[in-house]
Amino acid sequence: MAPWTRLDERIYAAEIAAGDGTRYRLTLERLTDRDWDWTVWREDRPHLCRYGVAHGPASGFVAAEQAVRSLIQGVD
Repeated sequence: MAPWTRLDERIYAAEIAAGDGTRYRLTLERLTDRDWDWTVWREDRPHLCRYGVAHGPASGFVAAEQAVRSLIQGVD
């Protein structure tokens, strides 16, 4: 699991570095009482991102980290 940092009551952030040095940024933001928006992007290519909605922070962390794993493995 990535080391997530709570920035405020609505936003979490993390960073994961792949073996080749590529850095991925992850954010999780509360949208409503139930829904959380997660986003993942590469530091060197911020326009290429993955995103989705989760029904809580724990599932949002997992979804974002799985998206990073698929990006590292080259799975679309």
